[in-house]
Amino acid sequence: MNNKKGTSFVTFLHQKRAQIRGIDFALALLIFILAFSQVILVLTNLLIPSLVQLEAYSQEQEVNKHFSNVFLTQGTPTSWGTIPTDVLPEFKLGLQNTHGLLDFTKINRLVSGVSSYWAIDYVSVKISYSMIKDFVIEITSPINIEINSMEVFYSYIEVKGEVLEYYTSIEGANIWAFAIDSENQVSTNSTTTKNIDDSIAFSVAIPIDAADYYVVAIIAEVGGIYQDYEVKHLEKVGFPLDFEYRDFDIIPFIQENDDSPSSAIDVSYNKLSIEDEVSATVVFPFEGLDVQYFQQDMILIDVPEEGDIYQALNVPVPSSGFAVVIITEQTSNDYRVGYIGIPMLLSPEHGGYYGATDKLAQTTISMNQMITIRDILVKCQIWYG
Repeated sequence: MNNKKGTSFVTFLHQKRAQIRGIDFALALLIFILAFSQVILVLTNLLIPSLVQLEAYSQEQEVNKHFSNVFLTQGTPTSWGTIPTDVLPEFKLGLQNTHGLLDFTKINRLVSGVSSYWAIDYVSVKISYSMIKDFVIEITSPINIEINSMEVFYSYIEVKGEVLEYYTSIEGANIWAFAIDSENQVSTNSTTTKNIDDSIAFSVAIPIDAADYYVVAIIAEVGGIYQDYEVKHLEKVGFPLDFEYRDFDIIPFIQENDDSPSSAIDVSYNKLSIEDEVSATVVFPFEGLDVQYFQQDMILIDVPEEGDIYQALNVPVPSSGFAVVIITEQTSNDYRVGYIGIPMLLSPEHGGYYGATDKLAQTTISMNQMITIRDILVKCQIWYG
């Protein structure tokens, strides 16, 4: 009987020791799990920002590479600006010329709506640079002309507006104003921005003869290195002087004329219908120049690959600064107008963005840089993502 009691007591002690060991193990395991979770939490807090930074750095490197390819190289072939689209060999987009400056002929091939003979396909650009994501290109002026009003009177058109830099009005900006009527008569005037009624603005009166249509072009210049332009088409819709803005009908194409010893361009656009008279007018800042614009009739020719086009060759332009080429068609029944800038600005107001504009809001990585074209600085930007 005593032996049984001793055995039971020993068994009880063993059971107690086993329970204690189990509790110790459970406590140790719990402490380990808590410590390990803290380590994981610390590592996560350290690693996630590092991974995010690494991804952001990788994207920045990628967008920098694509910016350099587009804006800081001549592309392939280097003379692609004057080669028709369907015969471009091993094409890669690059907007510089042989002097390391931006080439307006190449830029103008990216304009929305330019003829298929010259247009550069967005998908082809992506493939040529093995781009996985979408991109958008913008070229704008650091200054901006804001037209506040444009009113037609019997003998002049009055234009009022501002020249802005990041929403701030600039005083002393030079303004050149042009009006081309439906008879292709050109009138000009100039002024500067100044204090008008306690605000910095400009008001310019352009002399005119009576007509049903006018094209008004305004060019602004600040500090000799910034320029911007604005072009409007006015149509008479009521008697006597009720005019409204009208959309442009033509998107011409221009390229630098290689045969001219001085600065000149070739202008062309696809024939739309039977025209009686077609003219190309180049307007530009005329300070210090003996002329204020150049004008030349366009002739109808048949190019087998391009079709029937109107063309003007070797049209003079200044060797520097912005200019605007205005095309006018006068028929017995209608009057059509188009314009293209030298260079065309790739913005919603002018030539449109180039690229996947429908995805612009989704892109988060971008790069921009000021680059010279025709002795004028423009802001070049690319979005990628």
